[in-house]
Amino acid sequence: MAKPYADPQLVELSNGFNDWKSTQELPKVPLPNYSALVHALSPTMGRREYQQLSGIAHASAVTLSSVFLLAQMGHEKRIEDSWRHALFATQCGVLAAANVCYIRDGDKTAINSCLAAFLHYERKYNQYLWDLSTERGFDPGEPRP
Repeated sequence: MAKPYADPQLVELSNGFNDWKSTQELPKVPLPNYSALVHALSPTMGRREYQQLSGIAHASAVTLSSVFLLAQMGHEKRIEDSWRHALFATQCGVLAAANVCYIRDGDKTAINSCLAAFLHYERKYNQYLWDLSTERGFDPGEPRP
């Protein structure tokens, strides 16, 4: 397929690479299971969050419709989802940064600060859920976080 705005030098390089690759006997490498990787990164909420956010990121009609309708109605579930999605994304970012810091033997001060902020807001989210549960007459069975 011709790409009229492609840089001719990059097209030549790409074609050369494809020609070289077709002459090699390279082993087939299976694609990683991203859901399993995210679950391993965050066992407590990784799988559920990855599936939910994948539906949004890959524009699942069902997911987008429910997200849009609930947001339009000011539904409390949207508030809970927004908190949870933000916390999960933050957790992934902090864990990734911590791994890079560990690998490169970097200064952990900023990572510790980010982790403290994450833990603070995770606690606030859990307090919100606890308060919401008790308002609805449900006994969480544990003290307020």
